[in-house]
Amino acid sequence: MKRCFVVLLLLLCLFLAACGGTATVPVPTSTTANQQSTSGPAGTIPASDSSPTILRVTRTDPSVTNNIGPLNKTVTSASTVQNLYSMALKLPAYPTGTSISQSCLNDLGVIYHLDFLQGNTDVQRMNLDPGNCKILYFSQTDLRQASDSFLNLLKQAIQVNSLTSN
Repeated sequence: MKRCFVVLLLLLCLFLAACGGTATVPVPTSTTANQQSTSGPAGTIPASDSSPTILRVTRTDPSVTNNIGPLNKTVTSASTVQNLYSMALKLPAYPTGTSISQSCLNDLGVIYHLDFLQGNTDVQRMNLDPGNCKILYFSQTDLRQASDSFLNLLKQAIQVNSLTSN
């Protein structure tokens, strides 16, 4: 168990290094669809008037093969962006207390950087590992289990057939 935790921590550090150490704003895990808060200190969910309207998506592939290549897309459909954002907020916490499969621990593939914006103002930054683990990183301590419906909506929004291969 201790070994798995150390390996997971090492992977998280590698992930953050690959992402350039981009800072993220943590979001509390106990949110509901109707809960709103005012814009304020880090760690709060923006009020509805701060809902994102733009999503910038970039992709990096830290694997040795780098076979999928970079991506830089902007989604401007406000309804699509808000659907993705709402789905992300509702994703369950990643089950770090349970045993994690070796294939998940060995996954060093593609990372998607999701920047949700309202105009030019950052609302939330997230990083997605769509591989074996399907982890959506809100922050170093807030990891979510990405659902297939979230991944499918993201694929449609950025117009790709697969998030993990060409």
